[in-house]
Amino acid sequence: MPDRVAYRDALLAPAAAFTDARLRHGQAQKSPLGQPVAASGAFAVTFTINHSGRRYAVRCFTQHRPQLADRYQAVTEFVRTGKLDFLVPVDYLPGGIRVSDNPWPVVVMPWIDGTCLNDWVDDNLHHTAALDHVRRRISEAVDTLAARGAAHGDLQHGNILVLPDGSIRLIDYDGMYLPTLAKLGAAERGHRNYQHPERSQQYDGTIDSFAAAVIGLSLTALTHEPKLWNDFNHGDNLIFTAADFANPSESAVFDRLERIPSIAEPARRLRDACRVPYEQVPDVLNGRAAAPRTTARPVVQPLWLTGPQVLEATERDVLLSLNGTEVTVVGRITAVKTMTLARGGTFSFVNFGDYRQAAFTVVLWNKVRPSVARNIGDPDSLPGSYISVTGHLTQYHRPGGLAQPQIELQHARAMRVITAADANSLLRGTKVNPLIPQPNTPPSRQQATSTQPSTPTAPRQPPAIPTTPSTKRYADVFSSKNTPTAPVPPLPPFLSPAPPATRPTVPAGPAPTQRSQPAPVRHTTSRPIPSSPNPASKPADEETSWNFVVGAITAIGALLMIIICLSSTLR
Repeated sequence: MPDRVAYRDALLAPAAAFTDARLRHGQAQKSPLGQPVAASGAFAVTFTINHSGRRYAVRCFTQHRPQLADRYQAVTEFVRTGKLDFLVPVDYLPGGIRVSDNPWPVVVMPWIDGTCLNDWVDDNLHHTAALDHVRRRISEAVDTLAARGAAHGDLQHGNILVLPDGSIRLIDYDGMYLPTLAKLGAAERGHRNYQHPERSQQYDGTIDSFAAAVIGLSLTALTHEPKLWNDFNHGDNLIFTAADFANPSESAVFDRLERIPSIAEPARRLRDACRVPYEQVPDVLNGRAAAPRTTARPVVQPLWLTGPQVLEATERDVLLSLNGTEVTVVGRITAVKTMTLARGGTFSFVNFGDYRQAAFTVVLWNKVRPSVARNIGDPDSLPGSYISVTGHLTQYHRPGGLAQPQIELQHARAMRVITAADANSLLRGTKVNPLIPQPNTPPSRQQATSTQPSTPTAPRQPPAIPTTPSTKRYADVFSSKNTPTAPVPPLPPFLSPAPPATRPTVPAGPAPTQRSQPAPVRHTTSRPIPSSPNPASKPADEETSWNFVVGAITAIGALLMIIICLSSTLR
């Protein structure tokens, strides 16, 4: 099937690409550089089409989906006749788009002006009433589907939108279960950070049970202890990860939740549910089945739970070959180029080598750039830092034909500053339980670029990153300035109670810290990242050298004056 780049190029001429009249006469939403903007998923990319004041979400598939037409025919009818306010009308167009003269299916939905659940939580972390309100709306939606014998199939943060009025919408119905679809079997297994370790081909009305418990417990826990968000959220989850479910006895987040009295029991039930066979999960979650006798049950963790492949930023050819794949890229930033356009806002290109040679780049568009600044500091101050970033690889074709691998950052927390030793550990795959995020202890900028290894034996050093005119130009902006404390956002508009006469405020704390992200499993062998001197020390060395030169010139001038005076006296 076409990849993201092929779909993007086709959307440059929507009149020729689409067969649907709404889309043929529309225009794709574009980036500041004039390219159609796409949100990448595991099996599809989604574009926004604007036409006559209306917006549509158009999903184009990058991987084959079994019985896609049959599934969406049933889903379309269910959504149309069910009249459930948390579902969005959907149209399946079998030959909705033409790419290289070949027809391919698309799914079209009206655009929903909502916020993905994890981003919404980030904005409303200290509003406990809002968190509880949304938790109840999600629970009601799951119960309503179950009462009709249906299930969403992939409940996770990216498929739950929160609207300004506090209502929710569930999107992405590829994996939806309906009784009429039972004979087709499962189309997907759901997001790894929300699913039981043994979920594979199960397909019935209970497939949302585990994910719903994960979401409900996470939101409830955050109302009691908001700090859990900083400690365990990494942008592609709420507070749990697949590693917590695969090895619940060693899970730090389960330990934390069981120490909160009001949620200790549901936390214990979810932990127990991870230890039992999949078919027993609903009964354990509801307290209808006894907890397992053993504290741990051997679980063979399937590959789909092990997380994205870890690659080094300098492995350009490998990155190009994995176009469209979710990966974690580790490397040292050489330069950041920030631009401001009248209609595109301020955005940054984070380079991991010579951009003129199409080295790997992370793109921070104007919507995500402020969040990155709040989490890890001003992007312009990052050259010299080691970074890990997780996302779907795309390509930008530079003038002259060079293809440049890049990640267009979707969530600020998917990018984090790490130390040189952490970078080596990630690339070697030597971390213990690499998918389990540790409580947030972000390195200082000096630690992130320190030359001191964390082990007695220093790793083999490949050649240092070359300095080019481009990298030198942006190296001087490196600084260790503090990040300002992010203010608590205003109360969501759907919460109507009037504030008390004296409303307590959240005390100002230290600068926000970069959230921890679980280190994915390394599947290939790569060279370790070289340790390099802290670039922040370079200006001090240059100042010392300049003072020496000025002193020498002054001394030579004084000596010449003495010689001239002596010559005049002798004459």
